[in-house]
Amino acid sequence: MIQFVLAAPASGSGKTTLTCALLAALKKRGFCPCAFKSGPDYIDPMFHRSALRVDSHNLDLFFSAPDTVRALYAHYAAGHDAALCEGAMGFYDGLNCTTTASAWALADTLGLPVLLVVQPKGASVTLAAQINGLKNFRTPSHLAGILLNDCSPRLHQLLAPLLERETGLPVLGYLPHLPDAVVESRHLGLKTAGEIAGVLPTVLFCPEDLMILKMGASQRRRFGDLALCALRPNYDAALTEYNRILEQKSRILKDHFENPGILEILPEYNTRLCQVGALLISYRARFYDSLGKAAANYHNQFSGGAENFTLSYKTVSTVIDPFAPVPELTQNLLDHLQSHSRAELETAQCLTGPHKDDFTVSLSGIDLKAYGSQGQTRTAAISLKLAQRELMAREWGEEPVLLLDDVLSELDPGRQDFVLNKIVSGQVFITCCEPGRFTKLGRTIQIEKGSIRE
Repeated sequence: MIQFVLAAPASGSGKTTLTCALLAALKKRGFCPCAFKSGPDYIDPMFHRSALRVDSHNLDLFFSAPDTVRALYAHYAAGHDAALCEGAMGFYDGLNCTTTASAWALADTLGLPVLLVVQPKGASVTLAAQINGLKNFRTPSHLAGILLNDCSPRLHQLLAPLLERETGLPVLGYLPHLPDAVVESRHLGLKTAGEIAGVLPTVLFCPEDLMILKMGASQRRRFGDLALCALRPNYDAALTEYNRILEQKSRILKDHFENPGILEILPEYNTRLCQVGALLISYRARFYDSLGKAAANYHNQFSGGAENFTLSYKTVSTVIDPFAPVPELTQNLLDHLQSHSRAELETAQCLTGPHKDDFTVSLSGIDLKAYGSQGQTRTAAISLKLAQRELMAREWGEEPVLLLDDVLSELDPGRQDFVLNKIVSGQVFITCCEPGRFTKLGRTIQIEKGSIRE
């Protein structure tokens, strides 16, 4: 079994980047890896699970005794052929300026070798001195190898023999400068919609949303995906996986002209794409059904019952019933894909799947996108946003924070009054508005030019 701890001299050296790179490389080579994070940091394990689809857990020597940590490691590593433990902060940095609960303490508890992640910016021989200091600070240090991060190929050629000669540790590899692979320090902030769901439910309404029904399908998918990710974290994980598989399939289609043999793996990607796509359709069908019913109620109040609001979810043509079981939806997608397989090969594009989904809104049977007036479009968009807020309130048991970014200024007085009457509960942030309009909202706080007053 492949197992080790990744550590670094300090935070910001690239431990998370290297961990993700190694997990991805192991998966690509056919391994079934799992991951662990030193300490109580819950963000990286969630990222591993959501983005890389790798089992990941915490090992915390502050909250857990060494025997417990060893038992947890053995339990969660069972059934895997590789285990990577990502350290936190500097190698020896633990609780209250001690080595307690440090990455070194974790390696010592588990008896694992340590790969040291080093960024060689602005130093050469000094790196060897630094590494030797870490190597000799505690016995045993458990240091077994060096990984260079953000290092050019030329610098790697120069540094590798130097560091190996001076430290006695092998330089096992390096990562070049990869701007798109930067993982910024989060300071316990949350990154993905799936991770933020449950922490602070929020609905944002900006002027662009007023015309969402007139825009392209991608804008409406984005609206639906963001709302669903907030409501259903599992949907966020499925969407991440679908987009990853879709990207890989796209590369196969683009490369097959020069490398025809690569098409041998295409059926595997098609099958998995349809399986995950079926799950997306199942989630979307139920979400749009609930959203449409709630929005219809708001629009009925808005129009005084003069227009019937109907939302229709649109997916691939072979899906007759989007509420069908996921295995049936999977077969529907496979059938549709089969009918487009030749065209996909000829065009080198992924032509079918839930990434093409859309929804339409009609008023009394008339397609709003094609024939609706600007006023009707805005009224329908407001109804959708208020419906989204209602669904989130049902899910969380409390009103989500509502952010109205310069929306009211885009509406006529009648629509302004309707919106204000529907947001009397919960916490609301409104920009660029007339203070006198908020007499019905209860307690209000006004911020103007940096000054706060009630």
